Amino acid sequence: MLLNSGMVQARGAEVSVLLWSEDGTIPIDIMTQFPMPDWIWTQKEQQTNSGNIAATLTGNRVINQTEESMIYTWYTAMAPVLKKNGIQIYLDERVPEAIDISAYLSHTNTLPSQWFLLDNLVSIAGYQRNIGTNILAGKDRINIQLLSRGEMTDGNTVLAIPVLLKEF
Repeated sequence: MLLNSGMVQARGAEVSVLLWSEDGTIPIDIMTQFPMPDWIWTQKEQQTNSGNIAATLTGNRVINQTEESMIYTWYTAMAPVLKKNGIQIYLDERVPEAIDISAYLSHTNTLPSQWFLLDNLVSIAGYQRNIGTNILAGKDRINIQLLSRGEMTDGNTVLAIPVLLKEF
């Protein structure tokens, strides 16, 4: 991920994990299975167009490089388990600096399939074999999205697996 990539100077990153269930059930014990304590959790429910009550559980925390490895390992282990239970999981990591997205994608063997450029904002989505989750975006199967804005290293970057759900 970003902190362990060698492409950022940041010592910490803000990480969010979002769990979503269309049938409204997210087992609360998932929060106790995290590899580190002190997460801030928010749970919300909303009615879907089909009339179901969907549930969203969001956790946030600032992490260091060691914790980044732990959360990535947890994510890759939990994603298939949650999917079997009808729960979607999304992860995003944010650092306060801009990066060279193309270099990051090359470094992580990610095949880019969609991109967006606007002024000083770059977004590239692609597919990485090591990540078990994916979504269909149009006709493209993607499981990683990077957005970076700014100039040189002055800016912000977010890495989202499989795709960004919250504003950047």
